[in-house]
Amino acid sequence: MKKSTSVQVLGAMSLVLGLMALFNPVKFTITAELIAAWSLIFVGASQIASAFAQGPWKARTSVSALGLLTLLLGVYLLSRPVMGVLTMTMIVASFLLLQGVGKALLAFRFTKTSAFWTILISALLSLVLALMIFNNFPESALTLLGVFLAIELIAVGINLLAVGQLIRRDHS
Repeated sequence: MKKSTSVQVLGAMSLVLGLMALFNPVKFTITAELIAAWSLIFVGASQIASAFAQGPWKARTSVSALGLLTLLLGVYLLSRPVMGVLTMTMIVASFLLLQGVGKALLAFRFTKTSAFWTILISALLSLVLALMIFNNFPESALTLLGVFLAIELIAVGINLLAVGQLIRRDHS
């Protein structure tokens, strides 16, 4: 299979998955939570395993303890997916709120430049999104992560299709 074709196939798959997520955000919200849980389990287990390759005993202890914490968090999220979705939604909302405040403060450092309005509008969008999530919590938790995943998959799909076209054009 040509390189351009494989990139375009991946792009099409990502686009289709993104559209599926957009039309069924609840299922993809749970999927996103489960991916996060399994990722934490894998990372935690890897940290514990790598702790035994560490030199001094103190390094092993701290790396093992962090690995165990990460692994336990993954197991907790896996065993309580609804609680995981609620927690992850609050984290996203808090992140957007902090990003909005940070960007607003940054914007006022650039008041006399052309970047001021761009940064300020970005800050306001982050703040509005955060307030929308907080205002509709816990209902917003049912769909938020799925919608974010859908948008990301669609963006990646469009990007890969464009890159595949460029590769095809350059090799023609």
